[in-house]
Amino acid sequence: RSTLFPYTTLFRSDNVAVVQVSIYIDDLQVYTGLAAPCEYEWNTQKVTSGAHSIAAKAWDAAGNVGSTRITVYK
Repeated sequence: RSTLFPYTTLFRSDNVAVVQVSIYIDDLQVYTGLAAPCEYEWNTQKVTSGAHSIAAKAWDAAGNVGSTRITVYK
């Protein structure tokens, strides 16, 4: 298993309560949750070498949506 050292923070904060977070790896949704902190453990032994994207999307109680994406390399 591999860990992004020490970990990657995709969202810092919101002035309205976050009600849902989804995490995507290579555009495949791998996690949806409501409770903070949202965490997902990615077993990189099962993926090919090269570039991979990790994205997160969050919705708050006011209906706002935020997203971010990073690229990591194995």
